[in-house]
Formats: sequence, C-alpha cells, structure tokens
Amino acid sequence: MQIGTVTPGYGDGYPSSISNRASVLIRGQLCPVVGRVTMDQ
Repeated sequence: MQIGTVTPGYGDGYPSSISNRASVLIRGQLCPVVGRVTMDQ
C-alpha cells in the first residue's frame, strides 16, 4: 500500500469528521482517506 499526504485540511473547509471515512479522487483513482484530517499540512 502506498500512502501520500495532501495539503488541504479542516482549515481549508474539509471537515475533520471525514477522517478514515471518505475517499478522494487523485489522477482519476479513488483513494481512501487514512488517518486524521488536520488543520493544515
């Protein structure tokens, strides 16, 4: 499994409640959110 980081956080409007519960689309691939959503990267 590869894991990366992205810079948006709840300071940018992403709710912290999506930690470990959501997915993001990266270059056409749906990737799960793992770990906590924090204020900023």
